[in-house]
Amino acid sequence: MKPEEKKKVRKKITAASIILLVLVVGYLVYTIASGNSNETVFNIVVGVFLVLYWLLLDVAEPKLTGDLEGLDGTRMRAFYRSVLLGFAGYAGLLYFLVGIGSSSTGLLGVIVYVLTISAKRRAKEEYLGIADKQRAEDAGSRDEDVNDAGGYITDDENIMENSADEKVCGPDGGQDIKTEPEDHDACNREDTE
Repeated sequence: MKPEEKKKVRKKITAASIILLVLVVGYLVYTIASGNSNETVFNIVVGVFLVLYWLLLDVAEPKLTGDLEGLDGTRMRAFYRSVLLGFAGYAGLLYFLVGIGSSSTGLLGVIVYVLTISAKRRAKEEYLGIADKQRAEDAGSRDEDVNDAGGYITDDENIMENSADEKVCGPDGGQDIKTEPEDHDACNREDTE
């Protein structure tokens, strides 16, 4: 699907999700204003909203935008993982909302939501191929740094300059960053303030 078409579909999905949100907020305002609050009806309305929101954003959007076309087995599993994590997160949020005022265990729902949302994002990046592109870009930029600068020593986490014309300041020198040749004394200066 072309990017312009995807953008149109996403705009429609955004509009639908805003309409859902407005309906729920409208219901909440009505129940507060009228004083006619029924806890069971509130729980059902919020539950239906969260399920529809999940279906719209996590299931329908990837299908309608064509993001699922041509996925191999690994990426399709990442999509299913993303969908399940989204469902678990929204279920945790519902558990929290239902548990407000009745018990302190409702906070577990928030913890579930927070933990699943980041895992869901990683799974979504995986099935969309964003994680692969980012890894390739990171590997490419690291290779360019090593080839262009000459003298880099690499370990898994850090790249440090080890050439005669540039200096790396250690923990005792006050800086852990590479300095330019004209700033050789930057690590040896003491703060006078």
